[in-house]
Amino acid sequence: LYSTQVGVQPPSFVLFANNADLLKDSYKRYIENKLREAFGFFGTPIKISVRERSEKEKNK
Repeated sequence: LYSTQVGVQPPSFVLFANNADLLKDSYKRYIENKLREAFGFFGTPIKISVRERSEKEKNK
């Protein structure tokens, strides 16, 4: 699992996972809360999307 920021208004992040179906909503909320703590996004909507890694990326 890794992520990258893809937008700023609102802050938007993409999480890349080997199997996106296994990433539970509770874990996405955990990540969102940690981002709020680390970067001061309190009161700001955060957009998080999940993508599966491509086969090429999985083989790295």
